[in-house]
Amino acid sequence: MYKIATFFVFLLFLSPLAHAQYQRQNWWALGYDFTQIKINELKSTEIGHIPTLDLELGVSFSPTTAFAIRGVYGENSLTFQGTTLNGIQVDQLATVRKFDLRGDVIYMFTEYFFNIGYATRNLYDSVPQQPSRDSQIHFLPIGVTYWAYPYYLKAEYRRWLSAEENVKASELGGGRQDVSLKQNDGNGYSFEVGYLIQRPLGVKLSLQWEHWHVDGSNSQNDFVENLSEPDQTITETTLGLGLIF
Repeated sequence: MYKIATFFVFLLFLSPLAHAQYQRQNWWALGYDFTQIKINELKSTEIGHIPTLDLELGVSFSPTTAFAIRGVYGENSLTFQGTTLNGIQVDQLATVRKFDLRGDVIYMFTEYFFNIGYATRNLYDSVPQQPSRDSQIHFLPIGVTYWAYPYYLKAEYRRWLSAEENVKASELGGGRQDVSLKQNDGNGYSFEVGYLIQRPLGVKLSLQWEHWHVDGSNSQNDFVENLSEPDQTITETTLGLGLIF
């Protein structure tokens, strides 16, 4: 049902900066992203695409200031290649769900826009013969956008705050208990190029490249062995096309 619904929704990858420059009013947007994702760890790689639904609401407080809140949700199966917790080499499908939520304050100065906000990045990852993992990263998005209407370029730095990963080790049985792992450092950044048409309805086409590096976690005992999360690198390339109301 989810995939059928996304087929009928217009494509969208909406930056919080895209709409306010030319309309100076409140806005909302609904759409769909197509994201190619690759997750690298010490003993495994996951790769595939995730279609996501996208909703954004924005309020302009003045000709130079606005606030936007945005949520993104998607799920799909990725190809997992690597070694399981029990030391078995596998090549199979993993279920991945992605949910991102962020709020940004936007400052507009002629052709330059600046944004700063608060965001969470949530990723659920379930691999057969592995305990499922539910990770959450908290960070400050800090970005600048240059406009040469109808085109724009955007760069954003993701200032690390904290992260944790809940590992459902009890799913493997054998007396194992779930553990919560802390990931104390990491960094992220993204680059985006886009094209925006404002009349008679806002339409946007964009391409974004995003990179995350997350340091390994502390170690916790699940009553069978010590578990820890290795260093992780996540790379995403997202194509979007959508409507702005």
